[in-house]
Amino acid sequence: MRTKYIFFLGDSLTYGYLVPSNRSFPSVIEKKLREKKLIDKDVQIINAGNPGDTTEMALFRLKYYLSQYKNIFIAVIYLGANDYLMGESVNQVHNNLTEIIQQLKNYNKNIKIILISFMPFDPSLEKEYQKMYDQIKNQYPEIVIITDVLQEILRDPSLVMSDGIHPNEKGYEIIANKILPYIEGLLK
Repeated sequence: MRTKYIFFLGDSLTYGYLVPSNRSFPSVIEKKLREKKLIDKDVQIINAGNPGDTTEMALFRLKYYLSQYKNIFIAVIYLGANDYLMGESVNQVHNNLTEIIQQLKNYNKNIKIILISFMPFDPSLEKEYQKMYDQIKNQYPEIVIITDVLQEILRDPSLVMSDGIHPNEKGYEIIANKILPYIEGLLK
């Protein structure tokens, strides 16, 4: 049987910055899916998280992954934090995210896409970001959008690294547990 892939596109939060690779949230999700026998050896996880990536950088890298892996059937996108930190406009983030989604759909019209929203640390921008995600959902009603999984982790110092931005192993476990039911739903 041909290998199928669950693809995670993101930044350092997806990569699993400063934790062992088997403790990143994509790896934790893979372990749990295997334990529940929801995926077998014919399904592999691709962690395409790259520390420092903006939506534009990830869009650029996406072409490589789509050329290398011929059977991605679920894609999880978690981007936006670095755009916010670098002062990118919400409009630019919107354009890049919709282009990522469109390229994934052009690659496989039946691909299942999960987009994890990023909410800025500045409450005055939350409405603008929420409006952007609402627009994406209106344009692509078939995708699943998960509400920001990072905010509650950042509020608990026991779940983050000393930098106050990146989750520790317990924090990544929480992120994995929040995303897991949505992937399970797509697999059933």
